[in-house]
Amino acid sequence: MTVKLLPALVALFVCVGYAAAAGNVVTIEKGGHLLLNGKRFFPLGLYSEPKGPDPCAQMAAAGFNLVRTGFDPQALDAAAQAGIYCWIPLPGGLDLSTDREAREAKIREVVAGAKEHPALVMYESMDEPAWTWKDPGKPRALAEHLAMGYRLVKELDPNHPVTLNHAPRNTIATLRKYNSTCDAMSVDIYPIVPPDILHIFAITPDGRHGDLRNQTPSCVGEYVDKMRQVAGPDRPVWMVLQGFAWAALDAEAKIRSSVVYPTYEMTRYMAWQSVIHHCNGIIYWGTHTIEQPGECWTGITRTVRELADLHDVLVADEAPVRVEKEYDELGFSIDAGVEISVRDAGGFLYLLTANSSIDPAGVTFHGLEGLPDGEMEVLGEDRTVPVKDGAFHDTYTGLAVHLYRAPKPS
Repeated sequence: MTVKLLPALVALFVCVGYAAAAGNVVTIEKGGHLLLNGKRFFPLGLYSEPKGPDPCAQMAAAGFNLVRTGFDPQALDAAAQAGIYCWIPLPGGLDLSTDREAREAKIREVVAGAKEHPALVMYESMDEPAWTWKDPGKPRALAEHLAMGYRLVKELDPNHPVTLNHAPRNTIATLRKYNSTCDAMSVDIYPIVPPDILHIFAITPDGRHGDLRNQTPSCVGEYVDKMRQVAGPDRPVWMVLQGFAWAALDAEAKIRSSVVYPTYEMTRYMAWQSVIHHCNGIIYWGTHTIEQPGECWTGITRTVRELADLHDVLVADEAPVRVEKEYDELGFSIDAGVEISVRDAGGFLYLLTANSSIDPAGVTFHGLEGLPDGEMEVLGEDRTVPVKDGAFHDTYTGLAVHLYRAPKPS
């Protein structure tokens, strides 16, 4: 979109006649929960609209509630009509270190035209500002430069947060410098990398995307933990997860490297592990490169539908329950093992569990005093597990997720 179109678009928004009351008020609650007009909101988003007809209806049917869109009245209107919210990237990524007058004018025009639209939830600052490809110690933009643009946006529109996405790189101390540039932050981590991958964008010469020691899908939870150290306890942390195959992003790599997509099991695991580690939202990048319909897209939409159906659980507080685990001896080491988060929602206890290992596990959970003896439902699996004396046992394949629901103890 050219700069010349911006005044016309602002005028179009005014002509549509969105009153001030039509705009959303988005605030941030303790624990990093996003409050959309006073109600907790867990973003389930896409960087790109689905392919095919009526993309907003497709998103709504799959359970998505958020999509990245430009400053486009038609796109915003279509999203609002389907019950989908939007975030808008701001010109220049809010870097006002150069050409300040022109960049500031663009930001003013976009914010003035979009801030009262009922689809708007948040704005986006620069992507991965602390890291530069092939020169990783060099920032793309300094925090103090982005902070100037951030302060301008907050002055123009105090009702919508600004988010910033980090690469899965850099020290915690470096990333913390950018806390002054945003209200919320995310990190993108795409760990399903084929062993023969070429050195393409964001892949290091040794074939890694993330730079933690753990290169399995369970590194996703470690990045939630890292970003929580960066953001602090009360700033939203969203996870940007893998919706593509690395080799398929590059024509030469597609010929010479294995094209490996995340399976449904991997996609479901990475999403629920993020939730167990207390992320505040999940967004998928790369879906514009995959077949729709197709196996990878189906895995994402199945996962998001499950998450959306449990939205109130995603935003629920952790229950004050201390669960102990006793593992079966299956001949495998136990590292992080089966991770668990217990949520209190709607009169039930939800036990969200995920096996962080690629190897199988059997585990007995103890410490659920107050649960009645009997059967506990395993959501989405058409089965139950027996509970006795506050304990139950279950088995896991590698990266398996089990979600349990039980009546809340009296």
